Amino acid sequence: VLATAVDVRAVRAVEADLAVLDSFFSQSPVGMAVYDTETRFVQLNAALAAAHGISVAEHLGRKVREVLPGEEGARIEAQIQQVLQTGEPIVDARWAGPADGDAEHGDGVHDHTWSAWYSRLQDASGRVFGVSSTVIDVTERHQAEEQAARARRRLTLLAEASAAIGATLDVR
Repeated sequence: VLATAVDVRAVRAVEADLAVLDSFFSQSPVGMAVYDTETRFVQLNAALAAAHGISVAEHLGRKVREVLPGEEGARIEAQIQQVLQTGEPIVDARWAGPADGDAEHGDGVHDHTWSAWYSRLQDASGRVFGVSSTVIDVTERHQAEEQAARARRRLTLLAEASAAIGATLDVR
């Protein structure tokens, strides 16, 4: 007779940990993904899938540039490879491009700006098994930063013009 003893507490702890991770992914309003060492999607949430305009299932097992053809996919794959090779995270990598419509911006395709963070994933023994990413739509923040930069340029130009005009006035 072969008997297997299982510590029920350990099983419940693992189940609880998995439930937390699943909730973390499924309930996050920001895009999240895990890629393997070949830049294939292993896991992602609905928020990131929606930003790409295709389902979660259509991502899984596919390389980034198969899902996102062109420059965007090539750039993201290069960033993932960089993180895999160096172990150094990439913070606030920004890019802009079209995204499918949403409740906030209306139907159709609109330009958005995203900020992404990439971190290498390793197991307890140090074996690298992939990269995680978090992607946030920063369109409004980006637009506000651009408006502030334009206002600063106008203010500088106005100050320079005022100084030049003031220097040429003959005040008696």
